[in-house]
Amino acid sequence: MKIKYLILGLLACSAMNSAYAIDAKYRELLIQSGCTQVSEMQGCDIYKSKEENATSGFVTPQPQQMISNQSIHQKDWVAQKADGSKLATIKIDDAKRVWVNSKRVFFVKKGKDQLQFKKDKIIYVIFTDQNRYSQSYWHNQKANMHGKIIVK
Repeated sequence: MKIKYLILGLLACSAMNSAYAIDAKYRELLIQSGCTQVSEMQGCDIYKSKEENATSGFVTPQPQQMISNQSIHQKDWVAQKADGSKLATIKIDDAKRVWVNSKRVFFVKKGKDQLQFKKDKIIYVIFTDQNRYSQSYWHNQKANMHGKIIVK
């Protein structure tokens, strides 16, 4: 009787394991197209090349590529006091993530052409449109201080 349950249990386990595997041909299609199973459901075409899917925005760079791309395209800003001295250094990457004095700011309001965030009771407003860079500013309402933010 115990052997019967043991055999039945082994058969059930072997059937469950095969259900989680993907086909080798399907895996090769995913690799050559640069898609994942999730991105395929979002519209990534497994029958196209990585380059074709990259132009459609589905292929993401590898983590090492992302680090090197951030340092190339990263913008540095300087918040200046009224007397011209530096208040803070601000970094913004392509994904519009913000760091003030090398500390990450997690709550950033992202508008069409501006970013607004608060760090240490200071509100920063940075215009991301190149024609409006000079209008970027910071304001500390409690201390009644304000100044401009310039591109470094």
